[in-house]
Amino acid sequence: MVRLWISLTLYQLKTRISLRLLAGVTGISTSVLLCQQTEAIAQVSQLSLPQSSPELLAPASPTQSLPSTIQPTSAAPVNPTAPAPKPTQSKKSVDKRKQPVVEEFPPNPLEITQPDPLIPYDYKKRPLTAQEIRQLRAGANRLAVIGATKLEQGDRVAAFNAWNRELRFRRLAGPLTEEVLTLGRVGDAAWRDSDTTQLRWVTKRLDEILAKAQTEQAASKGQLANPDRLSELETLPPDLALDLQPTQPSKITENRTSSSQPQAPAPAPAAPTVTARQLLGSIDTNPLAVGGVNALVILGNLNKEVSLLDALGFAYQQVRLPQTAVKVYRQLLAEARRRKDDFKLEATLITLGQLHLAWFDYGSAVQPYEELLARSRSRRDPINFPLYLDRLAYIYEQAKQPAQAIPYQEQLITFHQTALGDATLIPALTLKIADNHRRLAQLDQAETTYQLAYKLAIPLLQFSNAAEALKKLADLYRANNRLDSALRMYTFLVDIEKQAYNTYGMMDAYDQMGQVHLLRKEYPEAIAAFQQALPLAQQLKFREDYFATRIQKASEPEK
Repeated sequence: MVRLWISLTLYQLKTRISLRLLAGVTGISTSVLLCQQTEAIAQVSQLSLPQSSPELLAPASPTQSLPSTIQPTSAAPVNPTAPAPKPTQSKKSVDKRKQPVVEEFPPNPLEITQPDPLIPYDYKKRPLTAQEIRQLRAGANRLAVIGATKLEQGDRVAAFNAWNRELRFRRLAGPLTEEVLTLGRVGDAAWRDSDTTQLRWVTKRLDEILAKAQTEQAASKGQLANPDRLSELETLPPDLALDLQPTQPSKITENRTSSSQPQAPAPAPAAPTVTARQLLGSIDTNPLAVGGVNALVILGNLNKEVSLLDALGFAYQQVRLPQTAVKVYRQLLAEARRRKDDFKLEATLITLGQLHLAWFDYGSAVQPYEELLARSRSRRDPINFPLYLDRLAYIYEQAKQPAQAIPYQEQLITFHQTALGDATLIPALTLKIADNHRRLAQLDQAETTYQLAYKLAIPLLQFSNAAEALKKLADLYRANNRLDSALRMYTFLVDIEKQAYNTYGMMDAYDQMGQVHLLRKEYPEAIAAFQQALPLAQQLKFREDYFATRIQKASEPEK
């Protein structure tokens, strides 16, 4: 009986398939039962298993057991399309994803961090040989020309890449003065191109050089104020000289020799010539980069002697850091005083004065020029003395201090009368003094000075200065309601403009006369003045409608 029951059961359940999927991560066991013959399942469900052999239908998993009777209606349906639960992520990975991405600045291209074909791999462990230094300088000179060419072609990225590599070469080959001058040139180009990142790199390197030089100075002498180290003249390599023949290759000589390694017998390949303009940039178009007399010294002595402080001051001007440049030039000034170097002292004073004027710092520009004036007066210098007087008068006028400008202008008049015996510039200087008196509301002195300027200009046939004196004098009279005197000045002005063949000046003088007559309600005289101006306007083809309208409006009150 048992055997028959087993055979029947195996025959009816031959089409049942049990698929057991065990998921290792979640420990979920899934059983899918596919039945083709529902009638067989119903018949089997009505049978009961013998108590003696329940193990024949035991499941494969040792932890689970099926009931003795199968109830298909009570089993929970299984959805094979339901998605499996996602595995839980670790807390560490979630934290990493929530962290914001930190934006980093691009690496500094002036630092030697990547291998270069011309830079020895062991340059940090030994000094460079003369041959290696020559190769680096030759490569730097080529890169300077390549960068300038790329910039002219509009490829600024390639230009600055070439110049940054050039700066790495010059930093390694030395001397510092050569690197500083190149930094200034590249910084000037970056400022013109509004490349703030490149400008920051250049400025950072300049600050490092300045700080290092000051630290070495303090360490060598044991004091902070000794400028021997910084102002020490440094010989530049001849390949930076101002070459009059650009096609001729430069000849590089090496002054620094190594005692441990012999000189290479074969000459190094000739480097392309680098002119002063290529090295320092377009100085003639940049008033801030001129650097006064010190810059002229650099340009004229590129193949001779240039101090590190001179180069630093010049470079800081090119990167538009006037305050730092002023600090450098003050150190140069202190060193020049200590050494009693009059030429260097005056050159630095001129540079400081020009630097302050370039940045409209008129208050700070007074002191250098006053010292220059005192020094030129003490040695009776007829060339620079009037220049410094004129510059000081200009500084005080721009600073809105006319009272301080008048004494310097009066000294200039005295100098031209006595020392030079030349009265050519006196009428123009007298006009400036009159203008300053008027700014100070000293009207009587202004009137007298304008009249003096007119009288001085007529014998010299300076009709422009005479006409300007009459115009300003008439304007002064009109501002104080002295219309009779103003009309008299305009009458003189017409005669002066006729002598100067100044048609526009005559037209304007008649216009001013007509306006004064209108203020006095003298309409016939005003119409006559405007009628005198109308043909001149028609001749110039300028303001014709204006005078026609003036004549019409002046005629209306008579109707």
